[in-house]
Amino acid sequence: MAEPYVLEVEDLIKTYPKFLLDKVSFALPLGRVMGFVGQNGAGKTTTLKALMGNIHPDSGEVRFFGSDYHGREHEVRNRVSLSLGQVTFYPKKKLSVIADVYSRFFDSWDDKIFERYVERFDLVLSKKVDELSAGMRVKFGLALALSRNAELVILDEPTSGLDPLSRDDLLQDLRTLVDSEGLSLLFSTHQMTDLEQIADDITYLEQGRVRATEPLDSFLHRYLMIDAPTLSLSGQLREALVGATEVRDRTQAILPREFADLVSGLDASQPSLNDIIVHLEREEKRK
Repeated sequence: MAEPYVLEVEDLIKTYPKFLLDKVSFALPLGRVMGFVGQNGAGKTTTLKALMGNIHPDSGEVRFFGSDYHGREHEVRNRVSLSLGQVTFYPKKKLSVIADVYSRFFDSWDDKIFERYVERFDLVLSKKVDELSAGMRVKFGLALALSRNAELVILDEPTSGLDPLSRDDLLQDLRTLVDSEGLSLLFSTHQMTDLEQIADDITYLEQGRVRATEPLDSFLHRYLMIDAPTLSLSGQLREALVGATEVRDRTQAILPREFADLVSGLDASQPSLNDIIVHLEREEKRK
């Protein structure tokens, strides 16, 4: 039997005057966490908005739980929770009022879960939205998104504006929900340490195109980190390096593992996800 997918995106295209979302394709298996990464302007938020019909793509297909989204909007919106950052709507309304109204739209809303996140995030429901800091608005948006018993949660920069402790607590909560309750999670972030902490899979978007979509471990294993005296590098090795920089007569770069035989006698290590993304982006800028 084919592996069940909660989300399948195929050849998604959206054209703007100065930007093209170009045949974006990826699939999220049931019960896994996928990190959606790329520089600002790579098309992450545009893609997330297109998934739920917040914007209309020019072409392409989006399937939730094996079927097309169109004609199943009510069902999908009850099974999928989307949060696109901090809450900014109804700035003069109290959080309690917004939560009450929001809850009525979803059959699966759970007051007990919401109360748990209100306590965890130190939210004061008697406050108005415009009285909250940016970080607290993010927390409120997350509390709303996570209180619906959704099977798939889609989050855009969920840890933006959170202090380190709150960010770590939230990531632990998300991983626990995935592991214990079968939740599936897609989240965009520029915090690579967040991904390395909880992600199973990665989809890397670069200038509107998918550069990689695969298990995170597989993506990390693609590259070696090279940090060596510049004069020690052979011409063949220099040609194979990606995103190379030179500081004080030393060269730092990543190297695709298929060229590992070129590094004999040199120090090579496993790069972090952040190392890989930085060097890939640097290489792209040079083209």
